[in-house]
Parts: sequence; C-alpha cells; structure tokens
Amino acid sequence: MKKTLLTLAFAALAAVTSYAQGTITFANTTLSRVQWETSPGVYANVDLNAPIVYGVFWGSSADNLALNPTLGTASATSAGIISAGSPYQIEGGAVGATVFMKIAGWDSSFGNNFTAAKTGGRYYGETGVRQITLAATAGPGTVIWSSANTALFQPLKLNIVPEPSVIALGALGLGALLLRRRKA
Repeated sequence: MKKTLLTLAFAALAAVTSYAQGTITFANTTLSRVQWETSPGVYANVDLNAPIVYGVFWGSSADNLALNPTLGTASATSAGIISAGSPYQIEGGAVGATVFMKIAGWDSSFGNNFTAAKTGGRYYGETGVRQITLAATAGPGTVIWSSANTALFQPLKLNIVPEPSVIALGALGLGALLLRRRKA
C-alpha cells in the first residue's frame, strides 16, 4: 500500500512539474526605461500613455523564435516601464530550460502582429537575442532587464516611423527647393 501511495505521489509530482512553465521577470526601472529614437542616436523616454504592447519572442535556437502568447503593456503610472505579470510565464518553456529570447515593442493597433507593425506601423523596436535560463513557476522569475542587470537586455529603443503625410510634405518641400534652384 505504501509503495502504491508513494508511486502515485511521485507520478503526481512529475505530472505537475512537467506542466510547470518557466518564468522571467521584467524588472525595468526608471533607470532602464523604454525609449524613443527621435533621430539617429538621440533618445527620449517613451510617453506615459503611448499605445505600445510588448512581447517576448523565444525558442530553442536564435533563428527560431516565436511570440509568447501573453503580451505586456505599458505601465499606466510610470512611463517607459513594461507592465506584465510577475513572474511572467513563458508558455511551453520548461523550468530550468535555457532558451533564446528577444523583447519587442510595437504599436498596439497591430494587436499581436509584430511583423505587420514593423513593416507598416508608426513605431516598433526589438532587442538583440540573448540566452536565458527560465526560473521556477513560483517565481520570482529570472530577472531579464533591470538597471542592475543590463548584460541580458539593454533598454529597448523604439523607432518612430513618420506618418505618410509628413513624408509627403517633406518630398513636396524638397521638390520645391529643386525647382527653385533650377530657375535661379
């Protein structure tokens, strides 16, 4: 009887462990805020109410990353801070597994489609790919991004894509300058 109970307890523990999700923790602070690249090499903190979603792309190799189904959002109280559950679960990632990962941010009007936001959105950005060891489900999660630990992920820089009307206005101005120069 004892052997049967012990075997059942071990099987239950193994089943729970096999379904446990590995975790990470977003710990970006005021010292490691998400930023806009306002012009090449010039950065400013992201606005508090900027409509941005953040996603974790992960996989078993750097060339095979997929978006984790759960998205983070911008904090409603501190500009440039990622608001996501803590610990943030990597769905399908096993506890203790070493995975490849990158963090991306993009225009929330594109939902969970980072590729579409990157090709047609107003803003987007992504970090480099890093190797991360996933922590236990109970947390606190592997801290991936903080002012004390930027070796894993540097603060995210978002590119701002000009509106089409701004591009058209710039082209019109350039054309006017060329016509004026030609007449002179």
